[in-house]
Amino acid sequence: MPGGVSIEIKVDDAAVVSAIKRAIKRGDDFRPALREVGERLTAATLHRFDTTTASDGTAWKPLAASTLAAKARTGDSSNILIRTGRMRRSIHPVVRAKEVEIGTNIKSKTGFPYPVAMQFGTSHGVPARPWLGVDSSDERRIISIFLKHL
Repeated sequence: MPGGVSIEIKVDDAAVVSAIKRAIKRGDDFRPALREVGERLTAATLHRFDTTTASDGTAWKPLAASTLAAKARTGDSSNILIRTGRMRRSIHPVVRAKEVEIGTNIKSKTGFPYPVAMQFGTSHGVPARPWLGVDSSDERRIISIFLKHL
């Protein structure tokens, strides 16, 4: 997703890597597996908005009192990382022949890539609240999905 946030997962399991290499030589179509992985990771990402935690289990830093007051004045959601819900609703998988991306490339009206700022924080005092990531449960499920499709 150009201009967005992305992560790369590397599989360090010799049996899985070997099976994938054999499937590539056969010309197998990985899109069904990648679609399933994309759906799994999208659901896990959206779940982080509900639990306000990063993929490593750490809680997102709470909103500042001034932010909560501003959200109350404008009628926006008091939830962390949700003002109107636009960013959350825009998170989706993009499946290609040999890869899947999960994320968003939306920007503010002024062109600011705020999902990136939310993921990593800013030098202007916005703390990092990692909404995109993969935990050990996701990793196990990804391997399971690929093994099922091989």
